[in-house]
Amino acid sequence: MSRAKRRVHVESLMGRPVIDDSGKFVGHIAEIHAGPDPAGHLVVREYLLRHHKLLDSISITGVATLLVRLLGGRSEHAGIKVPWDKMDLSDPRHPKTLCHSGELTKQ
Repeated sequence: MSRAKRRVHVESLMGRPVIDDSGKFVGHIAEIHAGPDPAGHLVVREYLLRHHKLLDSISITGVATLLVRLLGGRSEHAGIKVPWDKMDLSDPRHPKTLCHSGELTKQ
């Protein structure tokens, strides 16, 4: 499937609710993982969705969870990974997956 390249501001996606292809709520965009492509450009690899909003992460619990993760521990606030090519951002204010939530990987 060929998809046109487009730019979307990361800050406009953070905390947005995401639904799957059947309209079911999957989670809020909590993290966006990126890396270099062969030409050295930074490209999105996957999105991490969580059931709490971004502002919930900016709390004592959120900071503690981040510290645990930085030290190599696992968080009880697991997320759902969405590969870049399974996310529809044609309307960045209403992102949705191109598959059913059951097909996505839990972290």
